[in-house]
Amino acid sequence: MALDPVSVEITYGLDRIVMYLQGKSDVWSIAVDGTHTFADVYRMPEIEHCVYNFELADVERLKQIFDIYQAEAQACIARRLVIPAHDFILRQSHTPSTCSTRGAIGVTERAKFFAAMRSQYAVAELYIRQREQEEFPWLDSGEQTVGGGSPRRWSRHPTACRNRRPRLRDLILELGSEELPAADVVDGMWNRFAGCCPIC
Repeated sequence: MALDPVSVEITYGLDRIVMYLQGKSDVWSIAVDGTHTFADVYRMPEIEHCVYNFELADVERLKQIFDIYQAEAQACIARRLVIPAHDFILRQSHTPSTCSTRGAIGVTERAKFFAAMRSQYAVAELYIRQREQEEFPWLDSGEQTVGGGSPRRWSRHPTACRNRRPRLRDLILELGSEELPAADVVDGMWNRFAGCCPIC
């Protein structure tokens, strides 16, 4: 689906941003609430998840769970239940990562898992239809729609921040990719050296 603007998801790295903002040298020292540290809250869960992921997780059961979650997502899509369908697709996404941690699957099989999840793209189409039926209630009055109510831009009205003075702050931006086609890497590198890469 063509998006304007293209959506961006910060999938990891928030802890690193917080480390920078708090001036910490390690993640466990992050102050969570002024009293407790990141270690107080998350160290034991991290240890237990590591034991599960690296030692206990049963690959065959996980594959069965993946199939069950996929079937549940498909049933929700058939009933036009957008949020439950999306939830079951997210649950599917944990399986290839855990199987990979266990050393049970390689890059090719991992790609098959992701292809199976992407085959349920109908959930995105259902979401758009759902928002159209609601007439996009989250859009500000100054934002535009096109065609049958589909959003063109999600940017704020140009006068919304006219009287505000922006604060200058340091920004760290980390770009990562997963399952990126090899040809895109080559193209990106070439464009970077040519001085015209839209990302670099």
